[in-house]
Amino acid sequence: MASPPKSIFLRILLFPLTRIILGIAFFIAVPSLVSDWVLKPVLGRIIPNDSAEQIIRWTISIFLLIFLYVFVFKIYERRIITELAIRYARKESIIGFIIGGLLVGCIILVFIVTGNIAFTIVNPLSVIFKPLILLILLALLEEIIFRGIIYRITEQSLGTWLALIISAMLFGIGHITNSHANFLGFISVVVAGIFLGVLYTLRSRLWYPIAVHIGWNFFQYFFGLPISGNDDFVYFMDASREGPAWYAGGDFGIENSILTVILILGFSIFLLYRARQQGRIIKPYWKR
Repeated sequence: MASPPKSIFLRILLFPLTRIILGIAFFIAVPSLVSDWVLKPVLGRIIPNDSAEQIIRWTISIFLLIFLYVFVFKIYERRIITELAIRYARKESIIGFIIGGLLVGCIILVFIVTGNIAFTIVNPLSVIFKPLILLILLALLEEIIFRGIIYRITEQSLGTWLALIISAMLFGIGHITNSHANFLGFISVVVAGIFLGVLYTLRSRLWYPIAVHIGWNFFQYFFGLPISGNDDFVYFMDASREGPAWYAGGDFGIENSILTVILILGFSIFLLYRARQQGRIIKPYWKR
């Protein structure tokens, strides 16, 4: 027996663009409100140390984001949330974190060989813990918005190729207001958006892009490098770089280096080739 036709309101509510807009609005507003208006006042009364309060609040926010994504889209889209299946979380998060670190390591190794970078330890190793928690939270939020909402929903409708272009461009635009951003940095972030999108397509899960994003950001911080122009951290190391900004990255960090663009673009092409071999490329709705 055929199901009854959906009402106009329901069709609008489930329309891909509507889901994207409402999803982005929800995850920009609600977690921030909960953190600032609920967790901060409550934890502030219990924990007198500001740094400890921030660490605990950010940690709770990490789990809250995952819970909200699963809860909201399970109800909204009436489906099982396979892209955050817990049974894959450990393995894919560890591998993804290592991949992110290795990508940073490859670029730093080239700088070391060419004599463009030197490191000095300036603080005890313990200073990395608080920034690590913050970087996990920020990467998780970005991946939920750009890959979990924008890319996933767009790919289901417009197909993989258009979804990669649209989500990566928006990812780049989302970083153009960062300090020291320029055209090369924008291109680098766009290419990173393509890379992270393809990582999602290969498994239809968010753990790899989330973990690679965390690893990429954390190891930049670990070696004393700005992260997309942001350097408001207490660093474990200080990295002294020499050379033109287009090569050494300048104040925006290694994401402003042509080496990064070439490396990430190369991996993206390889992963796209693998995705095509595995039949993971989704056609737009008008070609199905």
